[in-house]
Amino acid sequence: MLFKKQGTFYIKRKESYHDEGLLPTIHEDPATCRNAKRVFTGCYGMPILTSREDLKTFKAMKTKPWHYEVTAFHPLGTCRMGNDPRRSVVNLNLEAHDIKGLFITDGSPFPTSLGVNPQVTIMSFATRASDYIAKNINRY
Repeated sequence: MLFKKQGTFYIKRKESYHDEGLLPTIHEDPATCRNAKRVFTGCYGMPILTSREDLKTFKAMKTKPWHYEVTAFHPLGTCRMGNDPRRSVVNLNLEAHDIKGLFITDGSPFPTSLGVNPQVTIMSFATRASDYIAKNINRY
């Protein structure tokens, strides 16, 4: 992770997971970090560092992977799927109603978040669309 605010702290987690927890690995460049006012760690136990003492405490903390806030995005619900072009963007084969030959094969046709990682479902939809295209290639 890279955080900037009048200087830079590089904060990484060790990749080895021990029963007793993780020790954060901090790479500090004094030339660029000395003016930092705050460092956002992404760690629930100590989300913001505001002093050198905080940095020492953070370096000594034992954390678990789930103590870190990590964010990833899949665009979901932005291109509704359906048979009615007035109420949806793509048809059941993921082809755009308004632009023939345009297929939306990411998570956009999902109505909302699935509550789990949508990767496998996205791959399934993409496979379905590619099968449809292959069977109907003469239309395009």
